[in-house]
Amino acid sequence: MKAILLILCILCVSNTFATAQEDTLYVSDFHTIHIRFDSELAYVNLGDNILVARIVDADKEFLAVKAKERFDFTTSIFCIEEDGDIHSFPVRYSERPAMRIVDTREQLPDLLPESFTGENKHNKTTTFETIKNDSFYSLNKELYHIGCYGYGISITCDNIFYRNDSLYIIMQITNKSAVSYHFSEPRFTIESKKKSKRNLEYEKNLIPHKIFGEGDVQPDETVKIIACLDKITLLKSQVFRIYYYETDGPRNFILTISMNDISKAKRL
Repeated sequence: MKAILLILCILCVSNTFATAQEDTLYVSDFHTIHIRFDSELAYVNLGDNILVARIVDADKEFLAVKAKERFDFTTSIFCIEEDGDIHSFPVRYSERPAMRIVDTREQLPDLLPESFTGENKHNKTTTFETIKNDSFYSLNKELYHIGCYGYGISITCDNIFYRNDSLYIIMQITNKSAVSYHFSEPRFTIESKKKSKRNLEYEKNLIPHKIFGEGDVQPDETVKIIACLDKITLLKSQVFRIYYYETDGPRNFILTISMNDISKAKRL
């Protein structure tokens, strides 16, 4: 009887680890890869000292990973969340990883739950209509120096302002390419202005309260994205960056906003 119970326990553990296996994670010695989990991390183990990683201080469900140098073999990362979920990642080197933020959550939330119609895909009424009809939504473009371009895509930051101690950022995405541009949830960070190739510099992920807009931009289409975040303060050595990652594609962009742009944001 004891032997049977032991075999069953071994099978259960084996199944747990099997289902925890993730797709291959590609890392770089220049770019930092962020892995997002459903709950805070309780344990992290690196399969080789060629990797460096740390749990992000402000948001402990994020793990920042980087390679110390190039390598040509497969290593691994093993993680356990506080809720008991287990993750095991095969890790390979890539000079330019296509995915720089990996979300392990089984059911990802909609990129932008509040669409321009004021309803999400489950037909639940959202607060977007209130935002849409508010005075600041129709503000004229006031910033012309913040943007990134490539692959027929342009992303610009049109306005930055404070309201009720929240920071609002209005961005515009224009697609002049022949194919649609579908991107995952933008990532917002405060980072060191200067990057080191060997060390992880200061980096803090910011979780927005809400993001309004569309995550799919068709050819010859322009959409607006509005992000609402907590009030932030930057040092001279820091910048605020917004990362856009194309879903299953190479068209990734970074918007960089300086301390002066944040400090000069008006209040509405």
